Amino acid sequence: MSDHIGLFPLVMVSPADTLLIAGGSEERRRFMDVVISQFDREYLDALIRYNKALVQRNTLLKAELEPDEELMNVWEEMMASTGEVVFRKRQQFIEEFIPIFQSYYSYISQNQEEVKLSYQSHAAEGDLLALLRANRQRDRVMGYSLKGIHKDDLIMQLGEFPMKREGSQGQNKTYLIALKLAQFEFLKRTGSGTTPLILLDDIFDKLDALRVEQIVKLVAGDNFGQIFITDTNRDHLDRILKKIEGDYKLFEVENGEVSERRSLMKRNNTEQIGDVLRQFLRQQGLETPLNEYRLVDAWKDVVGPVITRYTTNLFIKNQILYVSLSSSVIRQELMMGREMLIRNLNAQVGSQVIVNIVFR
Repeated sequence: MSDHIGLFPLVMVSPADTLLIAGGSEERRRFMDVVISQFDREYLDALIRYNKALVQRNTLLKAELEPDEELMNVWEEMMASTGEVVFRKRQQFIEEFIPIFQSYYSYISQNQEEVKLSYQSHAAEGDLLALLRANRQRDRVMGYSLKGIHKDDLIMQLGEFPMKREGSQGQNKTYLIALKLAQFEFLKRTGSGTTPLILLDDIFDKLDALRVEQIVKLVAGDNFGQIFITDTNRDHLDRILKKIEGDYKLFEVENGEVSERRSLMKRNNTEQIGDVLRQFLRQQGLETPLNEYRLVDAWKDVVGPVITRYTTNLFIKNQILYVSLSSSVIRQELMMGREMLIRNLNAQVGSQVIVNIVFR
């Protein structure tokens, strides 16, 4: 089994994903970054360089003495040039993403409500370099950069109102699932030709029966490959699956025993299959090494082929990823984007596998 883990693209929908709607703007920027970086090398390069310049500009803004004008100009020009690249690619991504997302939402909700998704960025206000320079004194007072693409956000609405404030729990969940299924479309279109696996972890909670049935019909179609579904309402799931044409297998976990069910029976003390698998791997001492293997394997997808060519060795020890690079320039740039890389790599695995990266 370990030979196959991490070799296939994966989209997972779990209760933890609610932060995408209810959390801060950094959650939604991370969503864009993870999706776009997987198929656009230029985007990732620009994002790393932008974050490097942002850190340097913020350091100058916090200094007690008046910062050097020429040095400040250098970092602002880098922020502007790379920020424009990131803005343009995020804008293009969202323009292509919105109709796919809305079609999924409409199908699941059966057109019961209208939802919107839009991209908000300071770069849309005009020239980014002029904006940074115009806000320099205010930024100096605050000690950090108030304007830039690091403040971008996705505006999620139900009609004309914020989804997280006005949407019901079912509407919020439908919105989230539609986002993830649209992400699946992008991975399928821009990946290596392999149809991603889909993990639907306890997604039917808070959804009415009609929406649950629509989701199952959708993922059981020809457009999707293998799907793993965990749910705590066995009777509910049985009724839905009876209406679906296609092959499927049901597994029941009771008292730690996993068994395939060939007939409809009521289950007791059932646990989510995902939890049982994680527990099994943990008991066998396999969870950590498998997650480490998956994270190392995800390096090439997160950083892209250019940086991968300069990567000579990767290994993890004590939750630290050690990266050997043959280019000092790339090493310096990656060091500036260290925190973002840690987040993106952990996100690929769906677990906090590393807490730091050491570049050599």
